[in-house]
Amino acid sequence: MDEKFDVFISYRRSDGKDLARQVKQYLDSRRIRAYLDTEDMIDGEYFDTQLKKRVVEAAAYVLIATPEVFQFRPETETGKDWVLEEMRTALREQKNAPYTRKVIPFVPYGTAIPDTLPTGLEDFPRENRIDLKGTVATRQELDRLAESICFVNDCNLWQTGRTTLEQSKAGGGRFCMLDIEDRIMPLYNKKRPRQSGQQLPIQVRADEERDDVALRDALQARRGNLYLIGEGGIGKTTAMISIMEQHYGKGKTFDANDEIPLFIELNRAPSLFGEWYRGTEGMESSFIRREIVRQLISGEDLESIPEAYLRNLKAEFTRKPSDGQPKYLLLLDGLNEVNNGEVTDKTRQLNGHDLHDGIRRLIIGEINFLLTQCPNVRVMLTSRTDETEVNCTEYGIEKLYLMPLKEDAITGYLTSKQFSAREIKNTLADERLLDCIRIPLFLTMFAALDKTKDVCSRGEILRRFFNERRQEMPGQYTQQNRIDKMKEYTVDKPQLKFILDFLLPAVGWHMERTGEFALSAEAVADIIEPVLRGYAPEGVTYDGKKVYPAAVIGEYGKQCFAQYSGRDNLPKVAKSLTEAGEDMTGTAQYILNCSVDILGVIYRNDEAEYGFIHHHFRDYFAAG
Repeated sequence: MDEKFDVFISYRRSDGKDLARQVKQYLDSRRIRAYLDTEDMIDGEYFDTQLKKRVVEAAAYVLIATPEVFQFRPETETGKDWVLEEMRTALREQKNAPYTRKVIPFVPYGTAIPDTLPTGLEDFPRENRIDLKGTVATRQELDRLAESICFVNDCNLWQTGRTTLEQSKAGGGRFCMLDIEDRIMPLYNKKRPRQSGQQLPIQVRADEERDDVALRDALQARRGNLYLIGEGGIGKTTAMISIMEQHYGKGKTFDANDEIPLFIELNRAPSLFGEWYRGTEGMESSFIRREIVRQLISGEDLESIPEAYLRNLKAEFTRKPSDGQPKYLLLLDGLNEVNNGEVTDKTRQLNGHDLHDGIRRLIIGEINFLLTQCPNVRVMLTSRTDETEVNCTEYGIEKLYLMPLKEDAITGYLTSKQFSAREIKNTLADERLLDCIRIPLFLTMFAALDKTKDVCSRGEILRRFFNERRQEMPGQYTQQNRIDKMKEYTVDKPQLKFILDFLLPAVGWHMERTGEFALSAEAVADIIEPVLRGYAPEGVTYDGKKVYPAAVIGEYGKQCFAQYSGRDNLPKVAKSLTEAGEDMTGTAQYILNCSVDILGVIYRNDEAEYGFIHHHFRDYFAAG
């Protein structure tokens, strides 16, 4: 029962199956996932258990209310009235969550709903119904049903935000280790016991101000549109998740007066042809709104989003708030990581040519739409760099620059972690290292290292930190821990070590060098082929030679990786990987599948492109 449905269709077979099938076919055509037992029942599952589970999981319940629906069968030990059971279950679920669930009677002409109904149906919605003019539904009546099913309101969007946070914080989620200072930093450093009371002063500076203020104070003091700009690891995403936790954390419940934050990762924007950018007159993005709806209905992809949901979401966003304060705070993370490529609309032409447009420009156009046409929306953007395409002045966006830590803050923090005065002096004297640990994430990691000598880059800190902590973090990600748990997989450990030590670093280095953060299997094949085979792709030379300078095998590899454990076995492992697919693209697909399903550091998006699950993992491997 892997597929999730938006609506459950309940009916009496004796007189409602034809109308139920008509409703099912129509909803399917509208991309609304409708469950009908005659078509969607799974063999081998208990009938009653399966039906009840489907009723509970669907946000909408449609009752095909033909006359015989209300001619309830007596319940006996050998049989039940399944329609009655479905109705009771749906009404109970709707009563427990009235803002996020709907029970919709679809009533053909000739049906009379009895005044007295069996126990459990006391709250049957007599008014919330769609009456038909005949026994077959018209297109207009079916459209009304679709709009009623695809309801969007503040409560179910609040539930959406809470679910998104819970999933991101769960094991394996992007932010399961976000509380990095409390869970995996000095807490696990036995040589330097954790000292309480030392806080890192994460500060920001506004465009027109000279003085820095605390990030939390700045966010609480501002109710307008914001643009957080700063390096990776400085606290941008952490600030957004902190806002989410304030609204959805333990013990929080829906309050109609509160602002509702919704978190969207902008780098999920697809780079291939798709409905997400198709406008009525040209190319325009609907990615952000589609992503919100995808979260709302737990959808698998952006293409299958019902248009009715998008219309209802637009109505919610464009509604003028009665108190003048926007209801929704859209947390749009990682504008700098939106794909730089272009998309092509081959179905429309301008002066005989296909339409082209940049993905980032389309996303920024949608942000501008949200800022200018949606009074019920407030926007908070993050980016590593100040993306000049965003016209902050015209659209009323205040820029806040997250400031690197100052030397006195670094000194105070290292002192609290039991660093000696000499160690601190040497650290501050290393300009490259000092630039690195001005970023809070890397300072906390650096302070937790057992051995800090010869560490001066972010990638080196990441690699050494995770290697040191692998025995002390059995439940967290490390290369070694992941491989140690591979017994249930058929993939052999030498292949996985090769992927981790040589192939993912090559991919990460390519991404950092080119600014491409999501790649197809074909593109990855071009990157890894010379690493695996020891020579450059056709037509590519380096210093006049065909030898690829990062090849693991070959003459270069014999020198560079002479001290690598298992060096003599590398050609054999490389050969086994090249034989994992019918061609190099097949090999790349095999390696990517291992990286997604087993190693857990790569994600696959809706467009069959692959990227690192977080930019720090990309930094980590690029440093390899």
